[in-house]
Amino acid sequence: MDTPPLYLFWKGFTITHHELPDAQTLRLQLEPDDRTSPVCSGCGHACFLVHDVYRRRVREAPLLTYRIELDVPRATPTLPGLWPNTRVH
Repeated sequence: MDTPPLYLFWKGFTITHHELPDAQTLRLQLEPDDRTSPVCSGCGHACFLVHDVYRRRVREAPLLTYRIELDVPRATPTLPGLWPNTRVH
């Protein structure tokens, strides 16, 4: 397996940047993995047209002594027959 261990926690994303805003917090910036197709969380189909993208900061379970924060892009897909309110993951 050629995938670093931390990448296994966030399927479909890769870690592009990290920072320590304080002594107890590790912030990871994630970006979509080019090796996977975006999937609609509503219907489960692959989607390639994106209506909107925004970033969201999410608190993850602690890892060792660090609080983990994820900075994750979220996309609103454009799928035929669906209103663009379903999130892509």
